[in-house]
Amino acid sequence: MPQFEVATFSSQIFWLCTLFAILFLCARYLFLPRLKFIRRSRKDKTEMILGYAEELQLEAEALEKKNNSRIENFELEMRDYMESNIQILKNKISLEEKFLHRKLQDKMADIDLSLQSHEAQLIESTKENVFALSAQLLEKMTGQSISKKDIEKMESDRKSADAP
Repeated sequence: MPQFEVATFSSQIFWLCTLFAILFLCARYLFLPRLKFIRRSRKDKTEMILGYAEELQLEAEALEKKNNSRIENFELEMRDYMESNIQILKNKISLEEKFLHRKLQDKMADIDLSLQSHEAQLIESTKENVFALSAQLLEKMTGQSISKKDIEKMESDRKSADAP
């Protein structure tokens, strides 16, 4: 086998060392610096993006706190507004209720007066009818006519006799 000849060992070792040195130098000064640069730039870019993401995260948390605070303040304002409006409406309802109650009392007083007036008219007309019927009945039974004044006198005498 030719590769095991002692005469060719020196040239094989020379070329092995030369090629190894060339490959080592290319890897060391060409490939590794480029890989290190790529790795470093990726790391820097990743750190930058993570830092930016953390800033955005903090900003988002601050905005969320601010919005939650605004929402709570708005809810408190709305609750106070609703309570004040409820109180205003209760007051209006109370005033309206009082107004309607007074109006109802006035109507009832008017109706009572009207009923009393009608009652007095009915009593008066009933008395007149009774007097007229009594006069007619007495005239038919006895043949004597009697005046309204005489019937009223008899009525007042009866009332004074009934009174204690």
